[in-house]
Amino acid sequence: MLWPLVNRFEQGNWEAVMAHVNQLADPARKQYGLREEHELAVRRASEAADKDSLFAVLATYLQWERKYVRRGSNGMELCSAAYERALLHFPTYTEWWLDYIDHVTSNGDTSAVLPLIERATRHCPWSGDLWAKRILRSDVEGKPHDEIEATKHRATNSGLLDVGGMEELLKVLQQWCSYLRRHAFSVTSDDCDDGLDAAEVAIASSLEDIEQAGRTVYGNDFQGDPLYRLETIQIKFLTEARRLSDARDIYRRLMPVHRTSFDFWSKYYTWELWLWGHERLSEKTRMETSDNGPHLATTVIREALSQRNLDQPEKTLDMYLNHFQQHESGANLQTALIDSREFSKHLALRRAKEAAEAAALQPPSVPVAEPTATNGGKRKAEDMLANGEGHKKTKTGDVAATVEASSSGTAQIKRDREHNTITVRNLLYDVQEIDIKKFFRGYGQPLSINILQDQANDTASATVEFVSQEDVLTAKTRSGKEFGGLEVRIHSGSQNTLYVTNYPAEYDETTVRGLFDSYGEIVSVRFPSLKFNSRRRFCYVNFLTEEMAKAAEAAMDNKSLDGHHKLLAKIANPDAKKQRSGAQAEGREVFVKNIDREASEGDVKQYFGQYGELVSINLVKLVNNKRTGTGFIVFASVEEANAALAADNKPFRDRILHVEISANNAQGRAAPLDRAHKTDIVIKPNAMSASPDPDGANGERRGSDISMESAPQAASDDAFRTAKERKIAIFHLPDTVNDARIRAAMEEYGPIIKIQLRRQDNGAIVEFANVKDAFNVRQGVECKGLGDGVKTGDVADLLKKVKGRQAESGGAAPGGGGGGTLRPNAVSRPGQQRGGGRRGGLGFKRGGGYGAAVKMEGGEAEAAGGGNGAGKSNADFRAMLEQSKAQFKPEEDT
Repeated sequence: MLWPLVNRFEQGNWEAVMAHVNQLADPARKQYGLREEHELAVRRASEAADKDSLFAVLATYLQWERKYVRRGSNGMELCSAAYERALLHFPTYTEWWLDYIDHVTSNGDTSAVLPLIERATRHCPWSGDLWAKRILRSDVEGKPHDEIEATKHRATNSGLLDVGGMEELLKVLQQWCSYLRRHAFSVTSDDCDDGLDAAEVAIASSLEDIEQAGRTVYGNDFQGDPLYRLETIQIKFLTEARRLSDARDIYRRLMPVHRTSFDFWSKYYTWELWLWGHERLSEKTRMETSDNGPHLATTVIREALSQRNLDQPEKTLDMYLNHFQQHESGANLQTALIDSREFSKHLALRRAKEAAEAAALQPPSVPVAEPTATNGGKRKAEDMLANGEGHKKTKTGDVAATVEASSSGTAQIKRDREHNTITVRNLLYDVQEIDIKKFFRGYGQPLSINILQDQANDTASATVEFVSQEDVLTAKTRSGKEFGGLEVRIHSGSQNTLYVTNYPAEYDETTVRGLFDSYGEIVSVRFPSLKFNSRRRFCYVNFLTEEMAKAAEAAMDNKSLDGHHKLLAKIANPDAKKQRSGAQAEGREVFVKNIDREASEGDVKQYFGQYGELVSINLVKLVNNKRTGTGFIVFASVEEANAALAADNKPFRDRILHVEISANNAQGRAAPLDRAHKTDIVIKPNAMSASPDPDGANGERRGSDISMESAPQAASDDAFRTAKERKIAIFHLPDTVNDARIRAAMEEYGPIIKIQLRRQDNGAIVEFANVKDAFNVRQGVECKGLGDGVKTGDVADLLKKVKGRQAESGGAAPGGGGGGTLRPNAVSRPGQQRGGGRRGGLGFKRGGGYGAAVKMEGGEAEAAGGGNGAGKSNADFRAMLEQSKAQFKPEEDT
């Protein structure tokens, strides 16, 4: 539109005009560039007519506006415009109205605040916060008393405040009574006495309204506002009116209901001490006597300490001792110290009893019994190979020692994070974890705390997980309390967490955050431990509010990521966990060990068919198609599976079978390949992760699901010789990192062949295809994507940890004999126990085998190397060595 005008009227000066116009438009262009991404998201959501998605993008847009409100020109006006547009779509969302009002009050035109609040109350007449802000703003702008009173009546007579419960009505009446107290003692009050009387009557009437509404909602058991907010205003009013006895009577009336509350006793005691201090300062003499002490405050603090079941007894005791140290005589202090010691003893007994009761509520820890290896020769070795266990060399004549099974730790108590977490908002920006623990001391035991800072509002929020739901209910009573000068708001966190699964195995915390950060503030992303089950692939995304989590669920659930994965994102709910089903869960599957490897599947079916109808049979095989001697057999019913247990310890083709009901989590009962998944992964071209998709392909074998024990050896001798140089170690690896993430991180530096996960040592061993790539990685590379503190190094350093752990546990070193023996391990030299073609070592014949030991009369044995029977000296052996070097070329051991 501009160019035709310039072309018609300013042809000779068009360049200067356009430059000037561009200069004027540049600030607006920059502002739009900053907001272009949000504007496009709003447009897409509007065109899709998806209200949930539109709400989510608008919430993100407003959050961004608040954070960068001072960036560039007209930032205040643009932020206001964003709120206007958002409220046009969602005019009944109270939080946005409150944020908009705060924004205009702090940064905008003060004359526009009250009209804005009036608009808000018309859209949300049930909100006590908005009506309270309207009363307060009317007072700030000096509106007449009659107009403010009419606003209060309009709020309470609407009949909509009870939609939000008693809390909304209390907020309105609290602001109203606060205004009445200020107005009664203000210098602008027309008639002081009439104003006092009117305020006293109105405050008393508000208390009666709360009492009546409470009995209507909660019945005759209603005992008033648990935070006694209106009573606090009434006490302040009576104190300013110099009616101290009436104010004290209010505290006395509240005492039966709040006798266990430290906050109540602290306010009561502080009020009495404040009155005494005012009176004491007005006295002419500075001498302390028995008559001018704080007797009423002393009575209050003594009565507080005498109460049973105080919610914060430690703080009450501190206040008690501080009072007597500061304000009482030596004799009274001496008595107080004695009383405090007795109180401390009773408190210790109470805490011990509570700890015992809490321990009694916990389920007992039951150690998991693990099978021990039995003595045996060839069969034991075959079973160990089949089950993927480590090889142990034994010497002829050695007695096989019983291998002790490592005892597992006590069963861990399942944490219910979804129900035991709260969100704490409006904290100080620089709040620390220890400060939050102190705030909730005596109200529950926090297990974990995550802090999220809000730079836009110069505040912080936190999610706090407690031990039990009882702790959560107790902690919620701290809502509304002051913490560092700010009023803390506490909300339930039960709907703030998303359960996310069916994403690519390579996804890490940064990638998952990138999927969801546009829907709100993410407090944490939590991955499960893979230490005992490497096939898990899911995570929990914890948002700051319930609305953010629900917006993310609506937008991301069932979303296609890469054409192969459809994301599953649901609000986490442990109660909705699906019960396991299938033959194993129903007890119809039996696990059989020590099956003859030459037996066919038909032979096994025929043998076990005598116990019932067989549904399926699975004889486990290695990748070379050789059977392992183990199998899983599914029967048609539980009774038939139990009947098959009769085959346990029975012979089958010269083998003694071991039969038991299959259990998914029983130690040692998993198939050999399943156990291999926890340790070793062989990388194949285009192989997938060992952690399968949750909706995987019916248990099919994957390229990365191959045990290194069962993998075929490399055909190249050169590759075999350089295997050690091509391996590197990863240290300090978190147990939440799977093999796919390791592969993705390491393949940036070169192709890899194998990954060996060593969960017990918090590390992994990676074998590269090229020596040069392994050398570069071994010197140290960037591994932040795998976790903080993760680094690469030499395999020998990682194995040192293994040997140190074995030495600490008293276990035998690999290749050693049984535990408890002091006889040193036999040393295997080149040429021992080998066939022909190898050169003999010193004292051994060529052609393999030991030389014949000749028994001499003196009881000495000599090595029959030359066969002459004469003892050989060191010089003889040296001569033999030189002769051997001259005649034969040494061969390299492989």
